[in-house]
Amino acid sequence: MILIGLTGGIGAGKTTVSDYLKEKGYTVLDADLVAREIVEPGTETLLTLAEIFGKDIIDPDGSLNRGRLADIAFSDSKQKKLLDRIMHGKVIKILLDRAKTMSDQQLVFIDVPLLFESGMDQYMDQVWLVDADDEVRILRVMDRDGSSREEVLNRSDISWEGMKKKKKHISYWITVELKDPFIIKLIKYLTYLSRKKTYDSKIFFQNSTRFYNHAVYCRMR
Repeated sequence: MILIGLTGGIGAGKTTVSDYLKEKGYTVLDADLVAREIVEPGTETLLTLAEIFGKDIIDPDGSLNRGRLADIAFSDSKQKKLLDRIMHGKVIKILLDRAKTMSDQQLVFIDVPLLFESGMDQYMDQVWLVDADDEVRILRVMDRDGSSREEVLNRSDISWEGMKKKKKHISYWITVELKDPFIIKLIKYLTYLSRKKTYDSKIFFQNSTRFYNHAVYCRMR
């Protein structure tokens, strides 16, 4: 089994790629969904967070008050690091445990927005980064969230400077444009990959780049 980490910033098009992969029958584990699962009412993680950050983060109905938790965590860098350590550790363990139960599958994708920040990239055989021009991303978020340009620019996750420093750890840097025949080229690549009996990254990279000549802008980093 080959584990592929799928990541990308806000407005980059990662959801488009993830949804397409699921439509075609590929397994995509979602870190955001797991992060929500582990803080549902009565869960061990939610109780742990309440002990550390205060019982006020739990609403009368037993659910997590995300806004209150965010106010506490983002007011102090140490608190934020503590929250990340708790959540990332739990999410990573669950995702990897679930992936292990899918050993019969050739490919398993794991959709993780904070792939590098959480440290989960070290468990991946490959990392695919979905990206788009900054202006394209800004306009997408404005349209999706009804936000002003200034509000979007003030978001910390709109900047990719930190990600660019990680480029040596990225297997493929993909720019997806809906008008490109992305689906055709990507499915050929995935078919090739899933038919391989063994995984040799050097040979794989040499042979697979030919599938990206036209439809997908994709550079080896």
